[in-house]
Formats: sequence, structure tokens, C-alpha cells
Amino acid sequence: MNKPIMSRSTNIETRYLKTNQAMIRYSMCRNLLTKTAKEAGALIKIGRAVFIDAQRLDEYMTGFANNPEE
Repeated sequence: MNKPIMSRSTNIETRYLKTNQAMIRYSMCRNLLTKTAKEAGALIKIGRAVFIDAQRLDEYMTGFANNPEE
């Protein structure tokens, strides 16, 4: 799976990613990432800031990997 994105100042895994960080981690464009995160319930908006809950999105995407549509 993808390597966890680490904070620059500490070795703590970041659960909530900014959109640009999530775009890199999941190799998706902004529109597809936002749509997928909404479907997964992983999109968090605080004011104008948008965050992606990486743990929730990973679980959602793992469901597709384990149950491919035919």
C-alpha cells in the first residue's frame, strides 16, 4: 500500500491530509479526489480549508480492491 505521509517535524503519521498531499498520495486529480472522498465520507471542510481523512479513504478504496466489479 502507500507509504504513510510523515510530518516534517516529527515521526507521527498524518491522518488528515490537505488536498495537495492527498493528490500526491492517491495519484488523483483534485476533482476525482474530492468526489471520491465525499463518497467515502472522508471529506472535511473547516472554513475554507479542505482536508481528507486518509484512514477513511484507505478503507473505502480497499473495499474496491477486495470486491472488484465484474
